[in-house]
Amino acid sequence: MKKTLITLLFLTLLTLCSCSSNKDQTTDPSPNQAESGQITSQAGTASYESSAQDESLPSDKADRMVMTTEFSTYSPAVKVINLIITNQGESESGYEAYEFSLHRKENGEWKRIDFKPDENGSAPNFPALAGVLNPGETVTKKIELEKYFDLPLQPGEYKIVKGHLSAEFDVS
Repeated sequence: MKKTLITLLFLTLLTLCSCSSNKDQTTDPSPNQAESGQITSQAGTASYESSAQDESLPSDKADRMVMTTEFSTYSPAVKVINLIITNQGESESGYEAYEFSLHRKENGEWKRIDFKPDENGSAPNFPALAGVLNPGETVTKKIELEKYFDLPLQPGEYKIVKGHLSAEFDVS
């Protein structure tokens, strides 16, 4: 219980410091294929994203939380991508509940894609909240690309980042 409270406090503080934005991505375990724009039915890859902010995270964090996209390849017209976040560890673990960023690989380097301005002309304002998953639990988070980015996406390699988790996918 104490470990969970400390983890949630840390994730909330980390989120507050990052000052990003917008509403909750709702859960939807089985989106309409036309809406999601997927091409294949394989899940995207997951990886642990390390940064200076993450140095205090437990070293086994990557082994416990896994994030994938519903499909490994999407069409440029994709409007929604579902992220599947699973706790594969033996204890409860937290994840960034709302905030995310989209990155595209250019010349071998990941470049963050800017959010399109909202109705007030600013970037989205995400609530600073963490989600918690018990061992073996999975949650699906809907990323509404059309709400946050200028579409269509250009063909290439992409990843969605949520805190210390990321999931890669292709657009072709």
